[in-house]
Amino acid sequence: MLQRVWHSLGDPKFGLMNTLSDGIARCEDLQPGLIPDLRKSRALIVASDYGGHHQESRFESYSFLIIDGVQWAQWETARTRVRHTYRLGKRRFAFKGMGDRRKARALPAFLSAADMLHGLCATILVEKSLQSLFREHGRLQLSDTHLQAFAHYDARTFERLLRTVHLLSFLLGGLSGPGQDALWITDQDEIAANPERLTELTRIFADVSGHYLPHDLGHLRCATAASDNGTLEMEDLLSIADLTAGALAEMATAYAGQGGFPKTVIAPHPVGLSRKARQIIEWFSVLGMPLSRTAHAIRPGGRSPGLVISHFRFHWGRPLSGTSPS
Repeated sequence: MLQRVWHSLGDPKFGLMNTLSDGIARCEDLQPGLIPDLRKSRALIVASDYGGHHQESRFESYSFLIIDGVQWAQWETARTRVRHTYRLGKRRFAFKGMGDRRKARALPAFLSAADMLHGLCATILVEKSLQSLFREHGRLQLSDTHLQAFAHYDARTFERLLRTVHLLSFLLGGLSGPGQDALWITDQDEIAANPERLTELTRIFADVSGHYLPHDLGHLRCATAASDNGTLEMEDLLSIADLTAGALAEMATAYAGQGGFPKTVIAPHPVGLSRKARQIIEWFSVLGMPLSRTAHAIRPGGRSPGLVISHFRFHWGRPLSGTSPS
């Protein structure tokens, strides 16, 4: 049913995933060890959140935290200490909710605790002028024969769903190993708004991921923060993805509004970023941690066909940008 949609990402005119893969490989050449080896772990945990949906943002962001599901005892100890020290109670770290003074004071410590996770934090930014990544022109048409089974979705919501499962499948294809169990925790937004939608998301993800993974996984489960056991362990993992999604969408929007993405090798942060965005991007910039970070932006190709992908390399608060056409 989704075959035609899946093949559009491999179309020679777009070649989106191939270009993205090449860009990540080049980033790893420049920064050895950028992509962690998670294949020996018994299980992987994925937390994903999304940003940039407000009208002022020129980019939507898709952030994925993919970590070793076994080696996280240090993170668990550190995050609970942060919650206790700053008396956070049941507060959740969310980019749009950082006006809370107590959370704002705790943010640096919370991000430092995240450094103890072993895995990858990957954010993909998509310029909003791209109505679909699955059609050459315009939005998805759910009235099309091969998409009629999903006509109960809003077209924009289904586009986001497809982007999410394709990007995650692509990342898992390179990070996972045969037989690994995987738990995917997604933000409970429109793509997983209720148990019925979550069940459908799980089925679509299983279908799409089969085209990307060169091996079979073990047990694959999908959940939202509604499954949290009361300790906020799921909420806090989702928060890392939420914070990076929000900060990088703000950064990309600022770049686009100040003459476009930097064309030099080294460029400072754009002016006018919020304090919370600067703090998160400075954390994101630190190299050599067990939790690696990578960020990429997908933009229109201008007069040429296809898309342009910018691969950001961050170094101690200074983002380094390179661009590749797809």
